[in-house]
Amino acid sequence: MHEVAQVAGVGKGTLFRRFGDRNGLLLALLDDVEAEFHEAYTFGPLRWGRGRRRVGRQVPSEGRRTSHYGEAYRHHVQSLLREAGVVGDHTMLAHALLAFVDLETLDHLRKDNQVTTARLQSTWTDLVRRVTDADER
Repeated sequence: MHEVAQVAGVGKGTLFRRFGDRNGLLLALLDDVEAEFHEAYTFGPLRWGRGRRRVGRQVPSEGRRTSHYGEAYRHHVQSLLREAGVVGDHTMLAHALLAFVDLETLDHLRKDNQVTTARLQSTWTDLVRRVTDADER
């Protein structure tokens, strides 16, 4: 917080009044990144660098899930499920699908289980196909 205050040219007290704590500041930064992500998944291709993705890892998962854009993303997935004609509890299905791409889950699968990116991608594709397959509804 001290370094951020120095770079911003404000006192540390100003940062604490504005953001509350370190997590509040990180959530504000993540909100900017999520706004760009929201724009991309809603209107076009995703364009962001590696550094921006790291911001999300600094915020506790609860903060990411309950942020404005985290909830908007979940609602977007629910809408896609409805539009695809999926029968079921769209809210819970969206939570289940998004749990698979949770940062902590991915880190665990990659580091502790040595799951490759290719395997994660093919499993994600398989999962989405199974949930949205019209023949299985």
